[in-house]
Amino acid sequence: MTPLKRLGRKAWIFGLLSVVLATLAAEGLYRGGWAMAGEHWYSDLWHRLAGVRQEPRHVALVMLDDPSLAAHPDDPLVFWTPFFARAVETLRQAGVSVIALDYQFSVSPERWLEKIGQASRDFDRHFRSEVNRGGIVLVASRVRDGASVDDFILPHPDYLLAVPDADLQGYVGLANLRLDADGAVRRFVLSEVDGPWVRQEGLPNLAFAALVAVRGTGQDPKAAAWTFGGREYSAADSGTIAYAGPPGTFRALSFDRLLAADALDDPEIKALAGKVVFVGAGYAGVNDVHPTPYSTTLTAAQKLMPGPEIQANIVETLLSGRRVVMV
Repeated sequence: MTPLKRLGRKAWIFGLLSVVLATLAAEGLYRGGWAMAGEHWYSDLWHRLAGVRQEPRHVALVMLDDPSLAAHPDDPLVFWTPFFARAVETLRQAGVSVIALDYQFSVSPERWLEKIGQASRDFDRHFRSEVNRGGIVLVASRVRDGASVDDFILPHPDYLLAVPDADLQGYVGLANLRLDADGAVRRFVLSEVDGPWVRQEGLPNLAFAALVAVRGTGQDPKAAAWTFGGREYSAADSGTIAYAGPPGTFRALSFDRLLAADALDDPEIKALAGKVVFVGAGYAGVNDVHPTPYSTTLTAAQKLMPGPEIQANIVETLLSGRRVVMV
């Protein structure tokens, strides 16, 4: 064999080995999550550099904050359902599209009063009446063990009984968030549970934000598919959250402003007309905050986003039809 042929053979073998090693390396990076981590790093950097991408147009946020609590220091949160009823009534009168109560009503003050011998079936009447009128989506969550669903954390039965036509699938959404391997929330799903038994039993199955978007567009929660922003989704679909911007982009309205006697004269409350409104908790000590693409940085303090603002971003993503397009 001539030296030239030997050189050509070695080059061919070297090239083949290089391809094999590159393939194995790529597979190893993929299986180890490194490729996805690199993609997340680039995407997160783009989010941080982009800042506020767009002012929310379809969704607004109301937060039960520290000033709201300070305005009613003698009322424990378990007894706040009359305040929620007044707030909901104000939002209705302001002409909002859908009211999403991102607050877990797991305790009934009337039941608690019964335990201490102070029976009262009127304390929650106003709130139950507002729930029964419709236009409200209550929040629940599912407890998952691996691939199976073990249980649901639902609102108190007193409030479930007030849901129009006992339609839990139409008025109760599951607020679980999808976390990536690094704990950040970048994606959303339309349904949080799988399996026909859920629908047969009438249990909640749509994700909280998805159900709010369905209600906000006047579609049927039990339909096989829905159209948002010109795109069709089924319950099995998922997507990437097109965040409007970093935490605080949804400038939250203080809950207590809804309770003011002249609330309907407030320009910011008037501006809620026609919008989907999330009402959530944002007072000190609330642990419903999560990493997002704006949190993964080594050079700045982590900027966690409240759960209600993440839910608002998901609905804004659906209703606006926006996509994550990095340039």
